[in-house]
Amino acid sequence: MRAAAAVGMAAVLVVGLATVATPANDATVTGVDVMPKVNRTNGTHYLSVAFTLHVDEYITSKKSLQINAHCKEPRSLRTDEFTGISVRGLHRGDVKKGTTSLFNTERVRGELDNCRLRFELHELGKKYFDKGIGTFCYRGGKVTSGDCD
Repeated sequence: MRAAAAVGMAAVLVVGLATVATPANDATVTGVDVMPKVNRTNGTHYLSVAFTLHVDEYITSKKSLQINAHCKEPRSLRTDEFTGISVRGLHRGDVKKGTTSLFNTERVRGELDNCRLRFELHELGKKYFDKGIGTFCYRGGKVTSGDCD
């Protein structure tokens, strides 16, 4: 009887541990600034993107911040670019500024425009089913919040 009670209590403990909530890994991005750049060596165009990450919930060590970008001019270009800033282990209330370059290896001859920038917290080692944490449109030298229409 004692053995059965002990097994029952162990099962309750295991079930109780399985239902403990895990952190949401949420964050938001603000202060996005896009600067068009030209590589002086070969004359190609690319974008420099500055941003501020605001952590809403603890970010696990398996996350990385990336930008999924799609520009329509001068030709259709797509990239998933890791931002190069470490977000692992950041806690609620933390703020981190970063910059990254987009399309600097694409050999674009004209100015990039009409670009959708979607910031994502990517879970390393998993397929790209990431939840966006901020979407912005770069058009006509200005950045606006949301998708490009």
